[in-house]
Amino acid sequence: MRRMIAIVEDDPAEAELLKSHFARYAPGSGEEFDIKCFQTGGAFLNAYQPIYDLVLMDIDLPGINGMDTAECLRQMDHSVALVFVTNLARYAAKGYAVDAMDFLLKPVSYSSFAVTVQRALLRCRY
Repeated sequence: MRRMIAIVEDDPAEAELLKSHFARYAPGSGEEFDIKCFQTGGAFLNAYQPIYDLVLMDIDLPGINGMDTAECLRQMDHSVALVFVTNLARYAAKGYAVDAMDFLLKPVSYSSFAVTVQRALLRCRY
């Protein structure tokens, strides 16, 4: 199955790490991924269409931060799976307000990535 993924991350190295995790995950999962990266929350929101199965979002973004971006996202799309990818664990409790599925702490290990993405994709099927 082909899945649409949005990565909202201002650090190109972190975005590339996430993309490499998807590339590693795909063969064993039977999934294919189309990945679109955004460097700011504003760019993501301006281009947003409800085509994504999963959004991976940094919290510490320039301009509008990831938490505020997620609040705007939820006004447009209540059902897309949302996972925060951050080094700011203190925001974890606030994630419940925007129905975030999970938090991945940077640097994201492949094992934690795989568990979280599997859960997110299972949620997309229902």
